[in-house]
Amino acid sequence: MDVRGIRRRCDARLASLVLPQPFAIAAFCEQLAAQRGRPIHLRAMPLTGIAYGICLLSHDADHILYERDTSPFHQQHIILHEVGHLICGHRATTTETIVDPAGLFASMDLGRLQAVLRRASYSASDEREAELLATLIEQRISATAIQQATPLADRLAASFDDGQPQLAAEREDRT
Repeated sequence: MDVRGIRRRCDARLASLVLPQPFAIAAFCEQLAAQRGRPIHLRAMPLTGIAYGICLLSHDADHILYERDTSPFHQQHIILHEVGHLICGHRATTTETIVDPAGLFASMDLGRLQAVLRRASYSASDEREAELLATLIEQRISATAIQQATPLADRLAASFDDGQPQLAAEREDRT
């Protein structure tokens, strides 16, 4: 497995992404869907141990199923991982292989879905690439949030200080 190549590809893909500010996973998926020319439908559901997330393609849309019964932070990571598969162009399972999309969402046959996913799963390299891209996106989101919060934190600290705006580093020097 070419780990350096995976990292280079993920860095290049991350550099080309425009992330909404403030970041919201639904807004990001809408933006990506517009770029791809295909809607992305997000659906939280109990996946009962099959997986935390599943990316399925129908003839007219992409469907990301993600674990309903986990934390919002974990749900976001799951969605970013599945979106990573889309961004990287990995071959996903098609809903036509399982059932029609309406039937999939109305009454999912989890046993049949699990059998299909075992036969049509991503390669280990694809999984690593999607996971790395999801993690890099989260790092960028966090770094942006910190950068945006710092000026506000400085202004708030100044309001409790002697009234003179100071950077956090300057306040530390005085202590």
